Amino acid sequence: PQVHNYKIHHENGKKEEYKENHEKALEHYKEALYHLGNDYKSLKSSDDKSRQKLIESLKSKVEKLKEKTIANTK
Repeated sequence: PQVHNYKIHHENGKKEEYKENHEKALEHYKEALYHLGNDYKSLKSSDDKSRQKLIESLKSKVEKLKEKTIANTK
């Protein structure tokens, strides 16, 4: 079976975020974004729309975690 690397990193990011390990969560979410952006080049239009929504959601999460990480270092 095909392994979807983004799913692994997305799940690991959620676990780290739950444990309040924001820097580790950020790294996992960035890896998930990388795989979503590079591993799925030939999708049907409807599948690509779902992928784009997931990318936007992860980008938003990354930005929020960056803000938390910066706030925690002050």
